[in-house]
Amino acid sequence: MGIFEKENHINFFLLAGSKSNLATLDFSHLNIRILALNSDEFDSILKDSSFEEDWYPRNRELLFADIKKDLIEDYMIESLYVLMPIDLSVIVETKYYYECWTILLIMFPSVLSIYADFMYQIFDNRYLWQIGSTQYRFYQKNQFEDYLHFEESNITSINKFIVLYFSRISNLKYVKSAIDSYKLSFHSNLYSMSYISLCICLETLVEGSIELSYRIKRTVAVLCSKNENIGLIIFKNIDNIYKLRSKIVHGAEVNSNKIDEYRPYLRMIVSKIIVELIIHNISTLIDLNYKITSIGFGDRQKLSTAYSSLVLSTIMDEVIDTKKLSAIK
Repeated sequence: MGIFEKENHINFFLLAGSKSNLATLDFSHLNIRILALNSDEFDSILKDSSFEEDWYPRNRELLFADIKKDLIEDYMIESLYVLMPIDLSVIVETKYYYECWTILLIMFPSVLSIYADFMYQIFDNRYLWQIGSTQYRFYQKNQFEDYLHFEESNITSINKFIVLYFSRISNLKYVKSAIDSYKLSFHSNLYSMSYISLCICLETLVEGSIELSYRIKRTVAVLCSKNENIGLIIFKNIDNIYKLRSKIVHGAEVNSNKIDEYRPYLRMIVSKIIVELIIHNISTLIDLNYKITSIGFGDRQKLSTAYSSLVLSTIMDEVIDTKKLSAIK
């Protein structure tokens, strides 16, 4: 293919496991867009990026052949979305695709997965020729979470948070530590270990070891509560969560039904906390802990001067505000 002046390589990532329209999410500041795999817009891109007439059917056939040879059922193709550059002439580093996936999991705990990485040669910053792909594992059956879902009514807040996240996360090292443990919880085959990873997320928010359990419960309740009554509910729920954590780490007999009951709620709480910390943008853990000691349940807006609540998931917020976990016996 020596007729071209420029040659480079680019990647498209394929996301699986969403029942909401990911194409409405705005990652344009990263030169990234999300398109439904079956959309006319993505099909047009494949056509427009073909140098010769036979390139389009070849690239499309290879793309769908790689997908269908795996365990993906035909109906699941509707939930597949492509992460790709907006401007094909500007290469997007793969780490930014991973960050896009990470923020989606933070906002919406789910089975959303990176299903495949498609590699292309790009000629003259325009013409695409697929040269390979890497397939990853995708859990088709509901092990814990369901497919990603968000309400379209919240899309403005969601896109605002996306910008906040990428502009602030590099300066919030303690939040990044919580995110690392949060991501790890999605990869454990043992539910008990996933549960412990989520508890570790909460532990990264408290400095020192004095009265650790109480301070974790209070920190979580302050960060996540809209009023005093909700704060008390959350405080008691975290108390139960930590009683179960103690049983797991000390080898006591554990009722697996309790893990099944607590873990979805715990993951929502961790998600909510990370979102709140990004919004508050408190630079250090020391500063966060100092501010937490001086306010009560329902006063989270006092943690930072420019705080503005963002509703990303109405359903998840309702669960956090109202759900009361059954007690540990």
